[in-house]
Amino acid sequence: MNPDERVRMAFAQQFKQIRKLRGFTQVALAQRLKINKAEISRIENARRSPRFSRLVALANALEVALIVFFSDEHFIPPAQTTLSKNNGLRPLPDRPSSTQGFHKKFIPLKITEEKQRFGRRLQKIRKQRKQVQVDIEVLSHVPSSDISRFENGLGNIELNTIAILADALQVPVSALFDYEGPLPDINGDRRI
Repeated sequence: MNPDERVRMAFAQQFKQIRKLRGFTQVALAQRLKINKAEISRIENARRSPRFSRLVALANALEVALIVFFSDEHFIPPAQTTLSKNNGLRPLPDRPSSTQGFHKKFIPLKITEEKQRFGRRLQKIRKQRKQVQVDIEVLSHVPSSDISRFENGLGNIELNTIAILADALQVPVSALFDYEGPLPDINGDRRI
C-alpha cells in the first residue's frame, strides 16, 4: 500500500470516528458544511483525497484541530455547544491523552492561517533534515515549485500530496500538523 492510500485509509477511519463521537450523521454533517452527503461518504470510504481547504472546513464543523485527524494520540475535547440531539454536537467521553493544540472554547480555524502554519512546519522539517526543495522533489515527485508554494502557504494541497511529502521527509503526517510540537526525530517516526 502506497503512502497516499495508507494515509487516506487512516484519515477516513479517524474522521468517521470523530464524526460519530460528535453525534453527527453523514447527512447532518453534510448539511452543516453545505455539501452533498456523498462527499462525506467518499471521504469516509477513502475514495476522496480532500484538499486542505476541505480539511479545515471538516475540522471547523467538528470543532477539532487538524492534527486530530491524523493521530489518535490526541484528545478530542468536548464540544462547547449543544444542539439538537440528532443534528448537533454532544460532549465526548473523556479520553486520557494529550490536549496539546486545543482551547477550552473552540476557535474556528482560518484557511489562510492554517496553510501558512502548515507551510512553515513543512519548511522547518525539510530544513532540519538539511534538504532543499529539489531533494524532496526527487524523493516525492512533487515539483519543487509546488513545494515552494506550499511552504509559503499558497495553493490548496491535497491530502494525498501531504502523505507523499511526509513519506519523503520520513515523518508521520501528524508531524506536519503539530505546529507547536518539537520537530520529529531526525531518524523519522514512520507512524501515520
